[in-house]
Amino acid sequence: VTAVFVQPTSSSQLPVAFDTRPADPVTVTAVSSDPSVATVNGPLVARDTGGVSFTVTHVGEGFSTISFNLSTGNLTNSTYSTVTVPETVAVTAYGPGFLVSASQVRLAQMTSQTISVGLDTTPESRVVVTVVPSVAGVVTLSPSTLEYDEGGTLVTSLTLTWAAPGGATLEFR
Repeated sequence: VTAVFVQPTSSSQLPVAFDTRPADPVTVTAVSSDPSVATVNGPLVARDTGGVSFTVTHVGEGFSTISFNLSTGNLTNSTYSTVTVPETVAVTAYGPGFLVSASQVRLAQMTSQTISVGLDTTPESRVVVTVVPSVAGVVTLSPSTLEYDEGGTLVTSLTLTWAAPGGATLEFR
């Protein structure tokens, strides 16, 4: 694994395996270069080639790298003595986004459908999102502006109403 992608309020697994079985248990320590972007649990102990699996947790938007150190209590008979593993893993922590209840909606003539649009993280301040169809006149939206308040609801209803034949993509700005 050379890269890990982490969504807001979530975590991703990062497996670390060995190419040969360690003679003694190996302590694997993973360190994030920027704990304000992502943290990683550990240290963990590996006893075979299956290795260990670290949890990389999103903290804030940005980029970080995870570096590894290996150590064992028995330096003379160990397959792996105290070493720093040169490989690093790039971590991309995404910023806030939207959750939409439907990825595609088909409207029959003169019909409407309501979908839910939510934020995937709790806003730190008021968020106002304007929803715009990519092709004007095909669908009407009610409301066309979605508002989310700090500490308020994270999900809002959006009603799409057929206006004319055609297709459109909704853009969230």
